[in-house]
Amino acid sequence: MTTEKITALIALLAVVVGPFVAIIVARWQIRATVVSSNRQNWINDLRERISEFVTLAHTIIIKRQTMAQTEEPLTHDYHSIYRLSNIIELMLNPKENEHTILLKLILGTLAATSANLETASPVIIKNTEQILVLSKQILKKEWEKVKKGK
Repeated sequence: MTTEKITALIALLAVVVGPFVAIIVARWQIRATVVSSNRQNWINDLRERISEFVTLAHTIIIKRQTMAQTEEPLTHDYHSIYRLSNIIELMLNPKENEHTILLKLILGTLAATSANLETASPVIIKNTEQILVLSKQILKKEWEKVKKGK
């Protein structure tokens, strides 16, 4: 083959292969952007739900400690914390160890909200502290993935 033919063949390949490479790169960039955006939304959502859960758990204990016999039961609060625990459970990945531990802490806290008040308060305080610590670790890992575009 002559130099002209080789040059023409390389130019033809560049014209044919170039758009395919551009499409593959564009698809990869779009996917990375969508995944990062969805992960960021998940982080924000989980942070908000866990904050609500911890606040509501403490609120239930405070209300139970100060509640007079004539006050209405905490039905709405129990419904809300149960709903939040379900939402958080659906947001977690059961294949990840930290997520499984977090869920156990949440379910333990949920159970304690309706337990004997003397035993419930220390359990809720301990569990919610651990929930916050573990949640920070999980959210930090996920944030690192967002920064890397994963």
